[in-house]
Amino acid sequence: MQGQLKDVNDQIAATSKQLQDVGSQTQNLNSQMQNLFKQKTSIFNDLQNMNAILSIYTDDPDGSHAKSTMVVYEGQLQAAQDAASKDSQNKELAYQVTVMQQKIDDWKKHTEDLQNAIKTINGDPQAYKDQITEKQQSESSIQDQINDLQSQITTLNSTAGKLQPTLNNLYAQQETILDQINALQDSMQ
Repeated sequence: MQGQLKDVNDQIAATSKQLQDVGSQTQNLNSQMQNLFKQKTSIFNDLQNMNAILSIYTDDPDGSHAKSTMVVYEGQLQAAQDAASKDSQNKELAYQVTVMQQKIDDWKKHTEDLQNAIKTINGDPQAYKDQITEKQQSESSIQDQINDLQSQITTLNSTAGKLQPTLNNLYAQQETILDQINALQDSMQ
């Protein structure tokens, strides 16, 4: 019986080690997956920004629309200010001045964004589109890696699910053998 107990204890040790190894591997893969999720999120944010830049650029590649719109808005602001100065008690005219000033402020921000887009794209929208495509491919590659890691984790979890009942059975065998040894020792006394 002592030999059986030793064999069961050896099997328990080996199975416990396997279970620990599976746990360590799973933890390592989860850590890798978290890093990949961070990379993917960063690329996703970059792509959103790049697509926004391309969209702004595509709508007005030379900035002429932005300039002409600003001239119109400035003229409307001047007219609203002139009308408000003639009738300073008219709240509607004062409101129109505020609204036009906000439109100009918003358009200035748009114009700055457009100027940055024009600089970023540097007259070569195709090269910029190619950069976007490369980022998309990189994002897709990372997703493939995440899927592969998820598959490995699923396999490891399945392995752990099989090892745990085996370990439980070995503990039960160990307990049975110990009970038998104790019974034998009690009968010998």
